[in-house]
Amino acid sequence: MAKPHFPSRCYIPLVLLCLLSACATRPPVPEGEQNRAWQRHSDRIAGLTQWELKGRIALRVEEEGWTASLHWRQEEAAYVIRILAPMGQGRYELRGNASTVQLRMPDNRVLYAQDAQTLLRDNLGWQLPVEGLVWWVRGLPAPDNTPDTLKLDKRGRLQELQQDGWRVLYDHYGLFSGGIALPEKLTIERPGLRLRLLIHSWAI
Repeated sequence: MAKPHFPSRCYIPLVLLCLLSACATRPPVPEGEQNRAWQRHSDRIAGLTQWELKGRIALRVEEEGWTASLHWRQEEAAYVIRILAPMGQGRYELRGNASTVQLRMPDNRVLYAQDAQTLLRDNLGWQLPVEGLVWWVRGLPAPDNTPDTLKLDKRGRLQELQQDGWRVLYDHYGLFSGGIALPEKLTIERPGLRLRLLIHSWAI
């Protein structure tokens, strides 16, 4: 198959786009300032208790994998996570708060449990640490347990986190409302399961 040909004029907006993307990133903090930058950043992000994100997920469990659209809305301890599978496979909706969790299946059955991990494991055959993900997806460790590993990048943001048996890798951050840096690409994994998130938008 012949490779697609792009006229040379297409490279001009492409170069401009790359330059604008570079300008949108923050410069590295001075060496030795990473911990202080991390403290300022994490304090600011932890204050975001109401937010919404949209994107895509790619989940691999053992040898099986699938992709889907993701819409997550968080308000304090309450959340609604909608996963829309492609090719007419239906929508899953996970709702939770401090006391209960419910999962609406594509056939509109509603299932209940006291925590999301148990609900997903018993009905879908795999589990995700939703209680930890509420923090990890924002680029923060969960506050309940001390991380086994916490590595920062040159701008004082999380680069790698190991906590509660899970490993979280942060591939890319973007600047959103008020210049807040939030993850756009991250991977959450443990033996036998890998979840990749590509976040298109944050509303905070």
